[in-house]
Amino acid sequence: MKRLLILTTFFMTLLLAAGPAWSGPSSGGKQDFNLAALVVDYVRDQANRPPEDMRIEFPAKPPEVTLEGERISCDVSPLGKTTLIGNCRFIVRFFDGGVFIEKYQVRADIEVLERYVTAARVVKRDTIVGAADLQTSERWVRRFSMKSVADVDEIMGKRLTVDLVPDREVTRAMIKEPILVKRGDVVRIVLDSGPLSLIATGVAEEAGVDRQRIRVKNLSSQRVILAKVVGEAFVRVETF
Repeated sequence: MKRLLILTTFFMTLLLAAGPAWSGPSSGGKQDFNLAALVVDYVRDQANRPPEDMRIEFPAKPPEVTLEGERISCDVSPLGKTTLIGNCRFIVRFFDGGVFIEKYQVRADIEVLERYVTAARVVKRDTIVGAADLQTSERWVRRFSMKSVADVDEIMGKRLTVDLVPDREVTRAMIKEPILVKRGDVVRIVLDSGPLSLIATGVAEEAGVDRQRIRVKNLSSQRVILAKVVGEAFVRVETF
């Protein structure tokens, strides 16, 4: 009997030392979530630009959230405006097994690295811009400008309407299509009508850029007609 008591005491000691073999719901179902990291991941995933071209800051540090559940998932979506730049608000919703359990609002300030075109040297008004006249610069912005030009190819071959000094930004308002026909220029007038093609000489009564319709006097008939500018000193009469 004494031996049985000793064995029983020994096995009970082993069981207590190993801890309980089963426990009910505990802290094992708790998960920590960093709201700031969730918003940053969402913005970078949605933005069509590399991560290094974005700066995301939070006016107030979002809290770290601890939630309890078996299958917790989250969804991040913007509140209000959908353009991810400037002052933005987001809502982070949490679900457990598809059932909504909690939500949080997060404010973020987003800056984007914008590329824009500037003058590489002094360029005079009415100059037809070439590659040597332009350069690309960068700046951080909190809103997009419709006036800015990001690619030099969009400006090359255009005519300046202002004088430029080095590093001055070139905006869309500063460029125009080059004048291909000036008032008083002698031009070739082409008329294509099916298999028939006629060429005449005329004088431009007004200036015109590519694809612009201008008044031209036909020197043979002395009639003033409308023709479309299609090249330097070259216009075409359109038939309908």
